[in-house]
Amino acid sequence: MAIIMKKGPFSAVRKECWAAFSFSAGISLLALAVPVYSLQLFDRVMSSASLNTLFALLALTVGLVVAQSLLEYIRTLLLQRSALKLDTQLSGRLLDLSISQSSVTNRIAKEPLQDLTTLRKFLVSPSTSSILDLPFTPLFLALIFFMHPYIGVVAISGALVFSLLTLLMMLSGRKASSEAQQETMRVSMELNDYLRNAPMLRAMGMSKNIGDVWEDKNAQVLELQWNVNSRVGLLLSLSRFFRTLLQVVVLTLGVYLALNQQIGLGAVIASSILIGRVLSPFESAVSGWKLWYSAYQAWRRLTKNTNLNESTKKTLLPKPEGKIEFNNVALQFPGIKKPALQGISFKLGAGNALAIMGNSGSGKSTFASLLMGIHKPSAGEIRIDGATVDNWDQQQFGQYIGYLPQHVGLLAGTVRDNICRFSDGDDEAVIAAAKLACIHELIIGLPNGYDTYIGEGGALLSGGQKQRIGLARAIYSNPKVLVLDEPNSNLDPEGETALSIVLQYCKEQKITVIMISHRPGVLRQMDWVVKLKDGQIEKAGTCEQFLGLHLSDNPEADNNVSDLRQSATE
Repeated sequence: MAIIMKKGPFSAVRKECWAAFSFSAGISLLALAVPVYSLQLFDRVMSSASLNTLFALLALTVGLVVAQSLLEYIRTLLLQRSALKLDTQLSGRLLDLSISQSSVTNRIAKEPLQDLTTLRKFLVSPSTSSILDLPFTPLFLALIFFMHPYIGVVAISGALVFSLLTLLMMLSGRKASSEAQQETMRVSMELNDYLRNAPMLRAMGMSKNIGDVWEDKNAQVLELQWNVNSRVGLLLSLSRFFRTLLQVVVLTLGVYLALNQQIGLGAVIASSILIGRVLSPFESAVSGWKLWYSAYQAWRRLTKNTNLNESTKKTLLPKPEGKIEFNNVALQFPGIKKPALQGISFKLGAGNALAIMGNSGSGKSTFASLLMGIHKPSAGEIRIDGATVDNWDQQQFGQYIGYLPQHVGLLAGTVRDNICRFSDGDDEAVIAAAKLACIHELIIGLPNGYDTYIGEGGALLSGGQKQRIGLARAIYSNPKVLVLDEPNSNLDPEGETALSIVLQYCKEQKITVIMISHRPGVLRQMDWVVKLKDGQIEKAGTCEQFLGLHLSDNPEADNNVSDLRQSATE
């Protein structure tokens, strides 16, 4: 137990766990009250026929049983408190970890939070008390041996049988249980995807088709769960059978020994009670092995995670000017032979605007994810004002970098929450950002203005409105670098005007702009243009050169690649 709590998630509740363990010691000692009462009742009171002794023993035993119940109640409260404390202290960091993993893998990654839920359920489970009682089992075995060695041998044999049953249950059900759990999670995520796209499914008459697909997949999950539950049910039945059989054997052996004058009748009753106490932790292990094993695996995964440890706080760097440098940057995703990006090198001076163009799949959005620190380059380095992206404190980095992704990603909350990034932002700054994005009038026209709840993903807004609110969110913190990924994909003419105003504002405020687009119309407000093809820089030059001449017909413009690669534009 000390090793488990020394590091990892349980270190957050070390005091509560040790206190619960201490109470378990008291509970185990008080559990001896009834066996001792049985010994005294049959071996002393029956022989002396003393009612005073009977009532005195009864009062003392009742008091000890009440004390035992109080300690068990307090231990339960301690475990529940430790579960709440564990969730409170780790949930924020684990959510941050899940967000990081989801952004890298481009899928919902809830495993860290699910592991925390597993640990919390483990702590509040009644079977956890059995773990705390397990270290005191040798005490009860010693007392049974004290009654008679034969009964002690039977008790140890029973404990071994239950240990083998627990091991057998784990070995037989572990793989099937893991498969069932993974398949359940996968099908659950697919169900979320179906419901998220419910309007489209209904409009296109796909509901019945999806229902048939879901029925087949759900049937597979139910079959896996049936296999697990059938095995577990069989072993649980065997464990109950052996427990009952063992108690019958102990009683029979005790009576046999009593008839031969080797033990008294009180020892028969006491040994029957003690054998139940010995087997209780093992029986809980048989019935609760899945939770115990899941908690152990969850603890291992969370312990390996460096985010659980208090990370060294990074030194806050000076406010950047917005100089960006890519030095032979490449990115290759695991399991994919072809690099997503390779050999990307250029320098961009502060306050300049760079357009990244290219066909679909050329690496434009991947380029943005590298600059934002979402992915780490497989080779090369990216520097902002001379410091690599990894050297920046994440919170500080987000303050100086504005980002409008291709999928805006509004969150369930109010309009104000989304613009100020769910911070305690100043109202004037929120309104200023909205006005700059030309959406202030639209917002105040909503039922509750800036305090209007927009639903999951901004469900109450149109695509253009979402994009303009996302634009206001990107410029809210007065960033020094603004990254725009297809910002005009859903914009109407008014939205296009708003985007032009923002770009002009960035030019006046010396804000470096990186805009990803496949529309040539955005080039008029850009200083430089880079065209990507198959993850590499194909062409580069000024916006005038891209607008006036096709680079493929202008070999001299190709020399501008070196301008971007070798020196910062001033």
